[in-house]
Amino acid sequence: SIGRELMRKADDDTLEPANVVAWAESRLQVNAMHSVPEVELIEDVAKATIDELEEQRRRTDKPGVMSGLSSLDERIGPMLAGELIILAARPGCGKTTFACQVAEHAATRGRQVFFVSLEMKNKETLKRRLAGMSGVDSRHIRSATITDEEMQTLRNCAAEYRGMTARLWSPARATIGQVRAVSKHVKSLHGCDLLIVDYIGRITSTKEESKQDLRIVVGEHVKSLKTLARELDCPCQLNRQADGSEPRLANLRDSGDIEQEADMVLMLNNELSKIEGDCGEAAILVPKHRFGAVGKVTVFWKPR
Repeated sequence: SIGRELMRKADDDTLEPANVVAWAESRLQVNAMHSVPEVELIEDVAKATIDELEEQRRRTDKPGVMSGLSSLDERIGPMLAGELIILAARPGCGKTTFACQVAEHAATRGRQVFFVSLEMKNKETLKRRLAGMSGVDSRHIRSATITDEEMQTLRNCAAEYRGMTARLWSPARATIGQVRAVSKHVKSLHGCDLLIVDYIGRITSTKEESKQDLRIVVGEHVKSLKTLARELDCPCQLNRQADGSEPRLANLRDSGDIEQEADMVLMLNNELSKIEGDCGEAAILVPKHRFGAVGKVTVFWKPR
């Protein structure tokens, strides 16, 4: 409104420029007073923090979301509201599987989970998860060579999703703005305790972004998702492709903002040479943890 009035005054050659500038400054100053950021006294923040901790102690449901892998949870603790967590690995190392396990663990405990899959359709994601839950070889599911016994096992596993508070969205293409809008819509309707985006590299650039350097675009996407995590008041986990034999922070290619903005970075490294039968070992590296310890934990990995 001020801008439109300023344009009208600017076109009026009977007005003095200095008076128009003074009018605009006065109106903008009054308007700015209505949007002053909330500045808090440290004494008040300290009291509110203690009150929150006391309330959390009394509650049976603890804050944050756990991964469900005990060795990892002991290392990193809960994933808390507002945190940006990067999960990185080479292709085929189990990023999506890990993310789905975390989503299921949270959802079975009544958490509202929103899983955005930009790489696979919802049914493809569920087929992989059903293979993991049932022990049925994923190659049998893919080729539709499932026995009657395996089919019944899959039905039983699918039944476990009844009443589970997890929602899936698998658009063919989605910009960061669309991910943001849909996530906020889900939050307003159902709540959101955990947002998972699989994965950063599949986020579509807008026409304006396509003219920029890839590093800048990826950096802006990461910053936007960090902001979204704070606005939704939930942890946000992002899957990320990485190169290199032993994943390192330097492998978070395309943008230094990925490492900079992340509150936590998890990296999967499968020791495929150690597989015996259908089970092997995988390492989950924690090279960055803003609020806790870094290190490495070992978990089982079942490629089939």
